This record gives sequence, structure tokens and C-alpha cells, in this order.
Amino acid sequence: ALAWVLARAPHTVVIPGTTREAHLVENCGADAIRLDAATLAELDAQLPAGKASGARYPPATQVENDTEEIGEKA
Repeated sequence: ALAWVLARAPHTVVIPGTTREAHLVENCGADAIRLDAATLAELDAQLPAGKASGARYPPATQVENDTEEIGEKA
């Protein structure tokens, strides 16, 4: 997935989040992957711009993520 996003360069910057060094090393490996034109075309057809919609997390998970209010005054 990261290699596909990187193929959108130069206008896309990938910022994968991770808490483990091994995952960071694995994520950096995406830069070495080159997807051919046919693969990119297939992925683009499967993931057209504007297709993704809806909440990032289901409601039960979102409650766990909402640990502070944005703009909350102390």
C-alpha cells in the first residue's frame, strides 16, 4: 500500500505511524518497490479518487481514541 501511495509522487508524502522500529524499517522498504504501469492502473481502478467515505473508525473504537477535546481550554 505504501508503494502505491509513493507512486503518486511528487505530490504525495507518506507519513506512516508506527511505534516499533521493525515496522518503521518495513515501511521504509516500500520506497524500493516499483509498481509497473499495469499494476498501478489496476490499483487505481480498484481505488478511484473520492471512493473512500465514512468514518475512519467504528463508533466503539472512536470513543477510545477521543481522549481529549481539540481546542479545549485549560
